[in-house]
Amino acid sequence: MAPKEYYIGLGLERKHERAIECFKDKYDVVSYEFRKFVNLLLKSNPNVLGMLWLKSEHYLNKAPAGQLLIDNKKLFISKEAYNSFVGYAYGQLKHMESNVKLGYMGSKRKELVNKYGFDPKNASHCIRLLRMGDEYLNSGELNMHREDFEELLEIKTGKWSLIQVKAEAERLFKKIECSFKHSKLPVKPEYIKVEKLVMSVLQAHLN
Repeated sequence: MAPKEYYIGLGLERKHERAIECFKDKYDVVSYEFRKFVNLLLKSNPNVLGMLWLKSEHYLNKAPAGQLLIDNKKLFISKEAYNSFVGYAYGQLKHMESNVKLGYMGSKRKELVNKYGFDPKNASHCIRLLRMGDEYLNSGELNMHREDFEELLEIKTGKWSLIQVKAEAERLFKKIECSFKHSKLPVKPEYIKVEKLVMSVLQAHLN
């Protein structure tokens, strides 16, 4: 939660960072201001949406506001997920062969890129996103605990060729498009109920 001045007062909210990334011990930590986080949920951002669908033992800590979001995750379910998941998957597919020597890569990842001529980590993310998005459009459930973990790990470690990855991605892009057309999920999330939820959290914070 941001300081109170972010939500009321003379406009000092412009001085508050809505997203902060840092390292804490062994963790790469990304923090979002509460309203920023909720807006990403409404857009079905895959990285943020997944935070509501973890198993209970995978949460290190849950604040009351976070638990409230988890308890009300159904409010964010919508067909908006199609554009979000497909968009992120396209991004991973694009970066898979371009920008493969960016400085952020660790030595092991660079070795894989040099060996195979593409980034297997991007390839793995692409396939995972398409599969998860397809499942979500059909069931309204986001399966973070992957039964295809071993196969995704094979892709991530370069055991799939570039031809195999592209073929699977092409198949999945077609599959998720079909699932989108036949999905019974709501067209939009429940904005009014989410608005009330956000207001209740902010009122408690301001008090």
